Amino acid sequence: MAEQVILTNFRVAWDILGRKVHRALPDDGCLMGQLRWEVQRFLYSVQRNRSVFSEEEFSGLEQEISDMIQSLVKATRATSPLNSSPTNTPREMHRALLIPEIVQSIILQLAHEIFRTEGALACLARTCTLFSEHALDFLWRDLRELQYLIMCMPQDVWATHKSGPETIFTIRRPIVDTDWERVSYYSHRVRHLRYLASNKDSRHNICAALLETTIPGGYLLPNLVSLWDCRLESPRDLDLFLSSRLAHLRWSIHDETLLPVFTERFPALQRVHLDGRYSGAE
Repeated sequence: MAEQVILTNFRVAWDILGRKVHRALPDDGCLMGQLRWEVQRFLYSVQRNRSVFSEEEFSGLEQEISDMIQSLVKATRATSPLNSSPTNTPREMHRALLIPEIVQSIILQLAHEIFRTEGALACLARTCTLFSEHALDFLWRDLRELQYLIMCMPQDVWATHKSGPETIFTIRRPIVDTDWERVSYYSHRVRHLRYLASNKDSRHNICAALLETTIPGGYLLPNLVSLWDCRLESPRDLDLFLSSRLAHLRWSIHDETLLPVFTERFPALQRVHLDGRYSGAE
């Protein structure tokens, strides 16, 4: 069943990509080069997932893709900047891209492990305003370490240094209101936080600095749904993660007396995992 879904996705993607190439203007060298890259990436994805195709379909599709790449190579070489007209005007964006569901579908395809390439969503986020918000939502939805959010602050706020095999994240000065501008732009997109930081010293430095400052709106991650392997030292640190949407929490200390504290602070809480052991040596 899963292989059939993957196969169907490939067929639809190839149909869309083929129509996109055929609609492109042959004298647009920049667009030809971009399409060539997209088709080459698609060929790579097809080859990686060869097992979902029959031998006959795979051979035919591979040949079609190779032929298209050769055509795009010729079109790119035939286009010279010296022959481009300064009066060319950009074409309007297709009206279908004004439909949010279609844009979200494109984002989902890029986010899917079959089509995902390193930095693909980041590139899309820089393409235009239409794609930017949706792509950023996916990029920031699952945050592995909180320090990546803090690193959006000015560079004089934070620093890193080596201590043996570990990299320690430190806060160099008090955090002020103007430091939050970029953080606030991304923080509301975070739904899941895996770790506060990779080591104890970094976690302590981050929590101590944040507890001493005033967070705009009162919530560091206002839409946080799950907080796993948080390894907080004190229930007071939980104040940083107050969220009316938090449903899943993993606490690093096995202490059932804290359950009333959790339920009071997080009204939407559905599951708590109490673990007295750290999953890594510190």
